[in-house]
Amino acid sequence: MANMKKIAVIGGTGAQGMPVPLLRADDIVSVLTRSPETSDAKHLAALPNVNLLQGAQDNQQELHNAFRGVYGAWINIDGAYEIARSERVQHYVWASIEYAMEAASFDEENCHCDHMECKGRVGKFILAQGSFMWANPALSRVKLPMVALCDIGVYNLWIFDNPAESAGIDLQVMTDNVSFGGIARTLTKTTGEVTVHRILPFEAYAPLAEPYPGASVNWVLGLCP
Repeated sequence: MANMKKIAVIGGTGAQGMPVPLLRADDIVSVLTRSPETSDAKHLAALPNVNLLQGAQDNQQELHNAFRGVYGAWINIDGAYEIARSERVQHYVWASIEYAMEAASFDEENCHCDHMECKGRVGKFILAQGSFMWANPALSRVKLPMVALCDIGVYNLWIFDNPAESAGIDLQVMTDNVSFGGIARTLTKTTGEVTVHRILPFEAYAPLAEPYPGASVNWVLGLCP
């Protein structure tokens, strides 16, 4: 027990964070959750050396409680960096996603990926179709770097086990390069639902992706002064 490290996990009952508490049995993992009675929370609580701490990621005092006395923290849905620093957390891991605009040197003409805001709109668009369809400007040869959720835990295990190599780095990982056509074929194969990818010109796609006045996509199309 003396050599065990205590790790706080924020977002541990979500899809991206769920694999993290499964890393190993020789650390103590404390998972912040709003609802300890959910099936996901109970699944985690049944694991060796995993305990639940009821609280919300947008409550500063509850984040202080979660970070107090821990060695490391894995953060998915809220940065809370200043709070972790004030509680003397030694090892802070932020679960990010690819910053596509930066990777494209902020070339708005050829790269537009307002990911966090567009998720809901894309979901509603798909559900409105008679079948599942991805409609976007991605050509068939274009592939997206994607990571399997179950792989996230493996990479985070490496981070916690190798602080000298991992400290301060922006670890960008992927499981495979996948095209939208490949995604559609896989979904059809696994669910039996008709799934297609339709290639739209960017000028036709943009108003569907952001159908509201003042949308940032209007700057790309030259519709704003």
